[in-house]
Amino acid sequence: MKYEISEEVLTRLKEIYAYNFTHYHKERAEKILNSIDEVFEKAANNPNFYPPYLNNTYPNRNLRRAIIHKTYVLIFEVLESHIHILSLYHGAMDKD
Repeated sequence: MKYEISEEVLTRLKEIYAYNFTHYHKERAEKILNSIDEVFEKAANNPNFYPPYLNNTYPNRNLRRAIIHKTYVLIFEVLESHIHILSLYHGAMDKD
């Protein structure tokens, strides 16, 4: 299965990279983005590995949630032919 990334997530990836590059170092920024990319791939290959994300706003959508490095929360929707990566945010900003 393939994955599609929302514009919001593309923006967040740039922000995550810039923050870690500025406040830490290039290697840390690259390591985090590589870890996020690995989760994208894993979610696309086995979306049911991740628990359902129950959302009252969209109760009929097959949403899943992945936690990355105990820090970032990834929300994606499982569709028939691919997954759509909808949201990526820092866990301190948990939307639940």
